[in-house]
Amino acid sequence: MTRTRILPAAAVLVALALTGCSSEDADPPAAAPTASPTASASPSPAASGPDSYAVRACKRAADAIDAAGDGLDELAAAAYEAQQSSEQKIARAGALLDEQVKLAEAAQGASDEAVMEAGATAGALKFTGTCAEVGLVN
Repeated sequence: MTRTRILPAAAVLVALALTGCSSEDADPPAAAPTASPTASASPSPAASGPDSYAVRACKRAADAIDAAGDGLDELAAAAYEAQQSSEQKIARAGALLDEQVKLAEAAQGASDEAVMEAGATAGALKFTGTCAEVGLVN
């Protein structure tokens, strides 16, 4: 039974190879451009520096980490400002920080409050790492 399936398949492949697969009639590929594109003289918008939302968010997060008291409110404000930033890395990191802050706020008074606050602090440290990547924190 396998011979009856293999023979027609082989015949089809041979027919395709003989009729349509030769490259003799094919058009040659288009030549690649010889000149490289010229660089534009105008600076890109990203070269102008970070926006004010990113700057404020990074400063607030760093201040909240350094503060000894309840920094969840300050971290929430930093996360909000980060999400308003046009800097994509900062906005994404701000969204992650916002989720961790919300979890910590929801856990206040619960048995896992300390764990969730530690998670928010860890999120703030990751956020400041992102700030350092884009050159806003040393």
